[in-house]
Amino acid sequence: MSFEQAVADFPMSRINENFPNADYTPWHLLEHIRLGQEDILDFIKNPSYRERGWPEEYWPKKLQKATPADWEKSIEGFKRDFKELRRMIKRLEN
Repeated sequence: MSFEQAVADFPMSRINENFPNADYTPWHLLEHIRLGQEDILDFIKNPSYRERGWPEEYWPKKLQKATPADWEKSIEGFKRDFKELRRMIKRLEN
């Protein structure tokens, strides 16, 4: 399943529900993926890169709730950074 398939038509009423046997929600996981990818991109691009603190700078706060706008912002941030990483890789291939 692609990223786009995983987030397409995701029910907004469930973005803040904890997964079974987990203390995080679908939005927490989405934001964690986005933050991790953002950190990788920063590491590659930034000569003054600063290592992030684990785990607090890689996950939203446990009780933090997302709005549908937050959900979309996380998706768009992930897609933007992924697109930039792909461009960087293609330049290396040429």
